[in-house]
Amino acid sequence: MARVGRRLRAAVNPVSTGFAEWWCTSALRRAVLRRQERRHRISRRGRRSPG
Repeated sequence: MARVGRRLRAAVNPVSTGFAEWWCTSALRRAVLRRQERRHRISRRGRRSPG
């Protein structure tokens, strides 16, 4: 079983690394983060502080 795990990791690692490098420089990433930031701001505006 350990051999299978090693082979699987060896096969997935380059793909995962490539995706991570692409994602870090991606315009899609920036768009997703901006959208999440806007949602967060909107949801916080709707809340009232207790008191």
